[in-house]
Amino acid sequence: MVSTPKLPLHKEESITLKSLKVSARQLDAYRVDEVASMLNISIDRAKKLKGMVAFQKITVSAQAFRVN
Repeated sequence: MVSTPKLPLHKEESITLKSLKVSARQLDAYRVDEVASMLNISIDRAKKLKGMVAFQKITVSAQAFRVN
């Protein structure tokens, strides 16, 4: 199961990702400094966004293996 992470992106950040043809779930493939540079955001914000993507991927994986 693959889902798109729900990220609190600002409108400009969302537009930039679309123009670069990068999806939110692909952000974890980039280094923190690359995310900060491509979105023109602080390193701290880039870390938070990457952390949210990673956490949501773990949550989705855990749900896929949930046994009732």
